[in-house]
Amino acid sequence: MENKLLYYTTITLMLMGFTYVGVNMQEPTHYCEAREITAHCEGFSKYYSLDNGKCLNKLVGNKLCRSGWEKIPSPVYFSSGSGTSGVFHCNSGGCE
Repeated sequence: MENKLLYYTTITLMLMGFTYVGVNMQEPTHYCEAREITAHCEGFSKYYSLDNGKCLNKLVGNKLCRSGWEKIPSPVYFSSGSGTSGVFHCNSGGCE
């Protein structure tokens, strides 16, 4: 009996956690060229001698960038499985 209760409690808590994370996914607002990553930045602090070296995000934690965080000027797409991945800057003429 106790094993079933523990099992169902664990499953319920896991589902609640996944639901919380799924609901709180944030669109990226900035990108880091040095690490080829994006993040939702709520603010910045000085790091690596850069005023925008640390992206502050309460939900997922702070992210560091040696080249400094830059505002995403247009959608950023990641390609996976084709042998290429990274940050691509796109506009009405296509992606670079």
